[in-house]
Amino acid sequence: MATAQYKSQSEFGRRLKALRQARGLTQVELAERIGGTQKMITHYENRVKFPPVDIIPKLAKALKVSTDELLGAKPFKDDELVRNKNLMRRFRKFGELPLRDQRALFHFLNVLLKKSNQSKNGTN
Repeated sequence: MATAQYKSQSEFGRRLKALRQARGLTQVELAERIGGTQKMITHYENRVKFPPVDIIPKLAKALKVSTDELLGAKPFKDDELVRNKNLMRRFRKFGELPLRDQRALFHFLNVLLKKSNQSKNGTN
């Protein structure tokens, strides 16, 4: 019975998981943002058709999408999610680098961001 329930109720869970991952959040981080637990998020991603009504706006806000996008009534912007997901995937990989390399990477990123901000402000 649990398998049939899982299969019939997984669309919301797949969407929730995709949005969470695209935002670079772990289940624990998303749970903290909505005042819940990692176990709740796991349950929402794997077992339920929809979470309780009062949780839906909290999830949408934490994931920076509308409730319609979260619930599947409106498609979410795939291009933004793919771009963010690829970026977040790379940052997770960077976290596996030795600390010395991570520091060098952050220094490089800070230099690029500073240069970009100067260009935008016309202060080259």
